[in-house]
Amino acid sequence: MDFKVIRQTIAQNGVIYAQNVEQSVDCEFNLPDYCQNIGRILKCQLTGRVGSAAVGAGNLNLEGMALVWILYVSDAGELCSYELPVSFSKNVEITGDGDGAVAYCAPSCDYVNCRAVTERKLDVHGALTLKVRVVQPQSCELLCGAEGGGLQLQKSMLPATESVGVAQKIISVNEEIDVGQSMSAIKNILRTNCRAVYSECKVLSGKMMIKGEILLDILYNSVTGGQETAQSAIPFNQIIDMDGADENNTFDVSLSVAGCDCKLRTGQGGEIRSVMAAIRISVTAQVNRETELPAVCDAYSTMFELSAQRSPVNILRQLPSVQEQFLIKQNVSMNEGETAKIIHLWCEPQKVSAVPAEGGIQITGTALCSIISQNGEGIYYYTEKPLDFEHLCPVGGELPGDAKMECDVSVVQSSFVMLSGNELEVRAELNCKCSVTVTTVMQAISSIELDESKPKADDSGAALYIYYGKAGENIWSIAQRYNTLIDDMCEINDISGETLAADKMLLIPRF
Repeated sequence: MDFKVIRQTIAQNGVIYAQNVEQSVDCEFNLPDYCQNIGRILKCQLTGRVGSAAVGAGNLNLEGMALVWILYVSDAGELCSYELPVSFSKNVEITGDGDGAVAYCAPSCDYVNCRAVTERKLDVHGALTLKVRVVQPQSCELLCGAEGGGLQLQKSMLPATESVGVAQKIISVNEEIDVGQSMSAIKNILRTNCRAVYSECKVLSGKMMIKGEILLDILYNSVTGGQETAQSAIPFNQIIDMDGADENNTFDVSLSVAGCDCKLRTGQGGEIRSVMAAIRISVTAQVNRETELPAVCDAYSTMFELSAQRSPVNILRQLPSVQEQFLIKQNVSMNEGETAKIIHLWCEPQKVSAVPAEGGIQITGTALCSIISQNGEGIYYYTEKPLDFEHLCPVGGELPGDAKMECDVSVVQSSFVMLSGNELEVRAELNCKCSVTVTTVMQAISSIELDESKPKADDSGAALYIYYGKAGENIWSIAQRYNTLIDDMCEINDISGETLAADKMLLIPRF
């Protein structure tokens, strides 16, 4: 007997690790000589940057930087700042051999406390939360067919996502930022805010093309005694090699700032009117292919007794990621006597959650609005205001209850309009990127064996049977009951589909 089993293997991206990891930041340091003495601390901020995430056998090594930024008023009443980079290295135990795996890491501030020990010495205690997710290509093998021995197979076509490839790359961008003649020259930098957003992505033959912008805000003390903000949008494009990719594939792109170093540049006239920005952007790209897998859910042989083993099969389907921007607006009231001038304002997302909703994913969260202001007497203040938001991000179709969602929300731009002496309207443009993974679990036949020592015999001598079927009756079950070839039965009776459309007399052939 010529009997052959056919199997199909598909590559899928399995999440082998998904946890939040804490990285403590504890330091005591003195201000350098060029900084003024501390009179009053306005704000201590902790920001994380992950420069590399190396996945090995059973281990993930994260190398990064915790940036401790201190905004303070000097004992002479001037607005000052200092940023201290604190390096960290974190080892995380994971499962698997790490072959081909990539790690996503999104750092956020858990908490930070700052205390001025003396007028030049600071004590900082805080922690970063590193949201880590490690993805590794995994092969999934299915029994999708068999031939010979009168074998009949019932198959179920399962939509699936096949991984074409995953790649990580660091983009280095060096740009000179000119503040322009309409603005005052720079005395020293108070704060920088860097973020990256991709605007276009194309998958071509063996390559992935990504275009986007790096948005950089620089708050500085001017030589005229005030503060100004220089804003710049730096375009970038990058080509990433991706073997096997073509224009019919879907993609998922994540960007994060791995580093941003800004240095002042003195011009020929002795004025500082430009900044040299060295920026590093980490790009993680996935390319997927939509397909269907023929899983065998039932089988019988018209010739021999059959034994089949069933096993649970997990099939992943990753919906195409969705990226869109939306605007939030909210009126903010300041404390009496603090708003003669708004010097600088920025927003950062906090406590973002996502749940399935009709038409997409409902995203809720808070954007923490930070405001540096100055009153009529020239005294500086720092104020924080929470801006609650919610947004429906469409993903195309209804999501099952067990869908797993990954949503990243970042602030693209922040601005304000003064409404009165103590009230302003804050506007924040948010960028939302959502990806959804759906897992289908089914009991499928993983192996089939025919016992040639136990042939099936029909001693009735009949050439065919007559059966009166009822509407809605399963065609496969009828064929299996009478041990006949299902294709022959459907052809003779001119029927199709999985069930009978109406009551019908069926001629069931024997052979």
